[in-house]
Amino acid sequence: AYLLPDLRLVKELVGTLATGLNSVPVTAKIRLLEDRDASLEVAMAIEEAGAAVLCVHGRTVNQRPKYADRTKGPIDQNASWEGIAA
Repeated sequence: AYLLPDLRLVKELVGTLATGLNSVPVTAKIRLLEDRDASLEVAMAIEEAGAAVLCVHGRTVNQRPKYADRTKGPIDQNASWEGIAA
């Protein structure tokens, strides 16, 4: 989740690993971003960079339980199945 805002770096890291480890599948895991289109952009960039598998965690960074005390009001900690399906 820490690297997601820097799409250029994410693509560079995945691409370098995929090229350098050509006989080993590269996998990646991302959390959903607050915006569906941004999540799709990151997912497609990771795929294009050479990842063999992408796992999408169905919650945003702000939905992490450890951040519950930093928000105003209750936090919806349910996974976004629509976001994963996208």
